Amino acid sequence: MLFSELAGKVIVNLDNGEVIGDVADADLLIDEITGEIDSILLPARNHMISRYHDDALLTIKWSEVKKIGPEIIVVEVNTNRNPLW
Repeated sequence: MLFSELAGKVIVNLDNGEVIGDVADADLLIDEITGEIDSILLPARNHMISRYHDDALLTIKWSEVKKIGPEIIVVEVNTNRNPLW
């Protein structure tokens, strides 16, 4: 999958139907050897915390991505695992 195919999509949590972010605000963690996406890194909703602090990121493993549609990416993630969410 090309990054351009992900651009502009909204990320929605399957567990509660909540919009948890936008791919435009996310960083992708790419495996250097295989070139595959390992995870999606979303900044915490509390913008007072630095975006580059590890605790300020919600990490969505690629295995948690359930479906990619024309406008949304559906993920199944427990947002309770990160208190900033």
